[in-house]
Amino acid sequence: GLASIFVLWALFRKELCWRSLDLVTAGACLLFLGTVLLSAVGALQPWAAVERAVNYFFRMLPFFFVPLLCKEPKQLWTLLGAGAFSLLVADGYALWQGLHGNLRAPAFHSHPMMLAGFLVQWIPILTLATAADWGKQLPLKKSWRLGLGFLWLLSLAALIVNGTRGAWLAVIFLLMLLGVTLLRKYKKALAAGIVVFALLIGIAGQHGGLQERVHTLGDASFQSNSERLLMWQSAWAMFLDHPLVGVGAQNYEYQYQNHYISPLAKERGQMHAHSNIFQILAEQGVVGFSAFCLLFGLILWRGWRGMRRGSFWGYLLMVATVGILLQGLTEFNFGNAAVIRL
Repeated sequence: GLASIFVLWALFRKELCWRSLDLVTAGACLLFLGTVLLSAVGALQPWAAVERAVNYFFRMLPFFFVPLLCKEPKQLWTLLGAGAFSLLVADGYALWQGLHGNLRAPAFHSHPMMLAGFLVQWIPILTLATAADWGKQLPLKKSWRLGLGFLWLLSLAALIVNGTRGAWLAVIFLLMLLGVTLLRKYKKALAAGIVVFALLIGIAGQHGGLQERVHTLGDASFQSNSERLLMWQSAWAMFLDHPLVGVGAQNYEYQYQNHYISPLAKERGQMHAHSNIFQILAEQGVVGFSAFCLLFGLILWRGWRGMRRGSFWGYLLMVATVGILLQGLTEFNFGNAAVIRL
């Protein structure tokens, strides 16, 4: 919040130049925020939608702080390094929690899905930074690459003891995609990564609690799975009843608990739909969902353009965004302030 105030004040005083921003992406963000406000029309709790719009605005601002404040490549690497150090601290605490029997280790956060939302972005980023040769873009010494590889290993272990199954699937998919499309050029790094990953999975698989967690992935009768299906059915019913602009942003909780909850539901205090897609369809209808797809489609397109140029930052933007979207199929991570700020 303080950072936002300082940056906005500096823009007002022309100490920072707004022309360095990607105005097309900024416009897509504002368009999406407009659909959040539009969803307040006819909502049972219109001020809740306005509050959600304000919250989204401040969560999106850090996305534009980097081009405003970082004028040299060194500043970008310093920022990325500070984030990596933060990840090291979180990984260490999560592993300590896991070794003491907590197989839903949240590290310093209130819920394990918050740490999972960080890891689905960081693990593919670390894979890129460690395994591929980025030349002048990322001039790392061998010792630094080994350090990043160690952090990659710690992050995988932290993800395992974190126990968030949607994040497991997202990371496995991304690692396979990176291995097939990019890292095949670096056969030694790819082989080492596969061996380490297989050993880690093999060791973790000896733990009975983790085995049971894996087995629940395909069990529709497992309560967490069945409750999600019921929440998605309720969210779809909200969308069908209010297809244009939805029931109103931040109105899902009230509507679900009071009007749309299934008689089969056991977890009757759920506050969101556990899916970005169903949450936004229910709350903002086809108008809001279209704006959501436009926004992330544009971000992915920017990443793709960077990849075509062979830019490390293009690959970074692509894999981090895909990680967020994949986990968001089974979790409303777009509603998590800390995850979206990262």
